[in-house]
Amino acid sequence: MYYILIFITFFSINILFAKGTLANVVIENSAVASFSLANKVYTIESSRDSFLIDRVVDVKLSWQDNKAIEVGAGEKNRVLEFILTNLGNSTDDITISYEKNASSEFALENLQIFADTNHNQLFDLNDTIVDKITLNADENILLFLKGDIPDDVAIKEKSIYILKASSTAKETKEKDNKESVDVVLRNKEAEALGEFFVRDYWLESYKKSYLFSEDNQTHTGTQIRYEIVLKIGGNSKDKEIANIKVEDKIPQFTKYLEGSLKLNENNLTDANDSDEGAFLGDAVVAYIETIKGNEEKKITFDVVVE
Repeated sequence: MYYILIFITFFSINILFAKGTLANVVIENSAVASFSLANKVYTIESSRDSFLIDRVVDVKLSWQDNKAIEVGAGEKNRVLEFILTNLGNSTDDITISYEKNASSEFALENLQIFADTNHNQLFDLNDTIVDKITLNADENILLFLKGDIPDDVAIKEKSIYILKASSTAKETKEKDNKESVDVVLRNKEAEALGEFFVRDYWLESYKKSYLFSEDNQTHTGTQIRYEIVLKIGGNSKDKEIANIKVEDKIPQFTKYLEGSLKLNENNLTDANDSDEGAFLGDAVVAYIETIKGNEEKKITFDVVVE
């Protein structure tokens, strides 16, 4: 008489995420013994052992720019962008807050935190103000810390803000229980720094007007030419400002003189077409792709007093 024992172990299927198997998944284990007795083969199965995967809390926060964001005095709705990631293995409720770093030389106004809820990777009015985010395991979301730059900032001043994320989960203090989902805090809190820097150059604009009438007086029929000049102020060397839109409403009691719109002495059509300007019924609009260094851009148009 003899015995041949063969043990085979069975496991449940693992569901893999950034930080491993999801919380609450059951891991089961049993063994099967196969043996011969009196020229017959028999099998027996051991009792089953099982335990629940514990919940791991792991929050990550990172600033999306590798250098300070340049801003100018009085600019509105400037943002610092952060990515919040749930690296844990379960859905997590995460509170969001901010504070100004002590080394900051100015504070932003009207600060708010927004989430990119429409997922277009841009800050816009369709995004949602938040102070708490719910993220599934392995999920992330783009956050915007939005604020206005004060009018009285000085060039080269900086402002640093800390965005903070904290899981609302509470750690299980008792000894590990394989029949319950314990909570393990790997990274309950995370924070990241973002910085604004006041540029030493800016866009300047000034406007002139010229009268065209036989008596040099302003009355019905007098033609007025408006001239708008744009240039870079401050340290303009090797600097560039892009995507400029200029809009000037036609003054009350005047009428736009058709075909008078020009950019740097180049005639522009009044239609809203492919060139850099248009007359839109009550205003002239000019689009300037870039202004570089010490160059100037000059927009002119005429109106007639009614």
